[in-house]
Amino acid sequence: MATLAVGLLFVNIAELVWGRNSCASPPLSDRSPALGAFAIYPQHLLIIASSVGAFLALDYFYYRTLWGKAFRAVAHSPDTSRLMGINAGGIVDSLLRPRLCAGGVCRHAVAPITLADPQMGTVLGLKAFVIPIVAGLASPRGILLCGVAYGALEGLISVTCSAASATSSPSA
Repeated sequence: MATLAVGLLFVNIAELVWGRNSCASPPLSDRSPALGAFAIYPQHLLIIASSVGAFLALDYFYYRTLWGKAFRAVAHSPDTSRLMGINAGGIVDSLLRPRLCAGGVCRHAVAPITLADPQMGTVLGLKAFVIPIVAGLASPRGILLCGVAYGALEGLISVTCSAASATSSPSA
């Protein structure tokens, strides 16, 4: 709860400093190749490719390197990992910079699609919280597949609803 409260505090401070208006960020390209009835923008492909690339890199890191095994040990049990000679405090401290960099890269990749505003992280953070719960916290591959499936389903529903509203709206 404290994390949520601090997050909301930062959102409110950002709204006071920069305002509540959304800022448009230019996408990679305005052209979208059509795949049947669907259109995929290069920005979407960039997000999918970078997500899969980050997943594969992290999967390799966590399961094939000594540092990754130490990270997993500290995540599982910090006290036991300290007893085994792992510097749990150093491991936790070394996680901060990569997480901040990954968050910044993700925000820059998503901003052209969702518009940049102080509240943009709220909905995305909620989705990022729910998807691992549904997929299972101990299953990184399941989380990736569930996230991709959710994104595809959300896009399909969005296209279907916008097409339905376009056909049902009266023309002048």
